[in-house]
Amino acid sequence: MVAALRCLIKKNIIITYLNTSQPKFTHMTNITIFNIDDNIKNLLQQQASKNGRSLEEEVKEILRFALIENQKPPVNLVNMIEKRFAHLGDFELGEVIREPMRPAPTFE
Repeated sequence: MVAALRCLIKKNIIITYLNTSQPKFTHMTNITIFNIDDNIKNLLQQQASKNGRSLEEEVKEILRFALIENQKPPVNLVNMIEKRFAHLGDFELGEVIREPMRPAPTFE
């Protein structure tokens, strides 16, 4: 039903106070989503009421979790290989003896 979501983004400035007497100016973005499937909206409302949040707060929490908290650290291939073969202990591979390179063809 929803082929594509069109978003209208407006820039606002919100003043927030964070445990200080000085205001902190924060740039926030409002996102309006058009043509959202009614079933998705109802599921979001049910989940929000189950968690004791407004629909807006529930969507913010879902986005925050999906984009910030659920981030896995990048995979380090070298560490993965070391762990995989750690049970073999330290060893060195011998040098591979190669033949000299042949001359490149000239095509003359």
